[in-house]
Amino acid sequence: MFVPPIWGETALSKSEPSKKHFMLKNYFKSAWRNLIGNKFYSTINISGLAVGLATGIMLLLWVQNEKSYDKFHEHYADIYKLSAHFNQDGKETTWTDVPGPLAVYAATFPEVKSVVRIETESSGQVLSDKESRNIFANNNVAFVDNGFFSMFDFHLISGDRTSLFPNNNSMVITQSTAKKLYGNMEVLGKIVQYYGSSFTVTGVLADFPENSSQQYDAIVPMDFCAAQFTARGGNGDWKTIDTDLGNFTFYTYVQLQPGADYSKIGNALTEAYKKARNGESNSRFELQNLASVHLIGADGNTSALRMVQIFLLISILLLLIAGINYVNLSTARSSIRA
Repeated sequence: MFVPPIWGETALSKSEPSKKHFMLKNYFKSAWRNLIGNKFYSTINISGLAVGLATGIMLLLWVQNEKSYDKFHEHYADIYKLSAHFNQDGKETTWTDVPGPLAVYAATFPEVKSVVRIETESSGQVLSDKESRNIFANNNVAFVDNGFFSMFDFHLISGDRTSLFPNNNSMVITQSTAKKLYGNMEVLGKIVQYYGSSFTVTGVLADFPENSSQQYDAIVPMDFCAAQFTARGGNGDWKTIDTDLGNFTFYTYVQLQPGADYSKIGNALTEAYKKARNGESNSRFELQNLASVHLIGADGNTSALRMVQIFLLISILLLLIAGINYVNLSTARSSIRA
């Protein structure tokens, strides 16, 4: 038997999308009329919410950036920076650089995976191209051990990461430095003049990230620095940087095996150094995790961390206040309209 369609239901189902569209259109019209009819109230309510949200989000982004320092390195949780602590005349003194031999001692510990020393020249170093046509000052230059590019994950644009320092007169420069010296030319194999010597560019790094505690324009092998130290006669009876116990000049980073106790390594290095100085030392060495270096001082000062925490709290309060204020104003207006 033929059953005719229920025309009423069919017509209703076909008209449902158009009815929904009509309802939404009416909602927008009603909202727009309400905004236009109450310009002063609308301006205060919307601008207050917008300013609160914008300020809170910007503060959250700043907090996130501050807490992200050095965490782009894959093994940052196992990398520690050495610091030296002294008790002089009853006052605690802290230095962030340590003697070169500590790296030699640390390399003998089974809990230590790798050690890297960094010696930085004061800002204002001069670099130039081979013909000295492009000369630039105010450069940060670092002398590093060969394991630097294995421990840290800075992005290498060109060059072989496994053999960036084939000899003492090799140099790795950043992309910005390469552009300053040689423009858009390919710089691998080019000569850079520095420290009265000629260096061959063996690699180009992307500019160091803003959230990196290390910022350099050029990197030179530590062996060059070691050779210069010995050529100058060393430091008294200490003729090499590996035996010089008197100069606290190296930022030293230690990558530990997963699960290793960093405090024990610090105590072991303190004992090794004291033994090398025949017991005549009041130096104490400690390890600080790389992720905390930016916000916590080597002496335990947490003022920078506290400031970040305070701004985090302020940003959360701003977002809450902006939301609550908007809801309160909207509720008050709705009661008046009712």
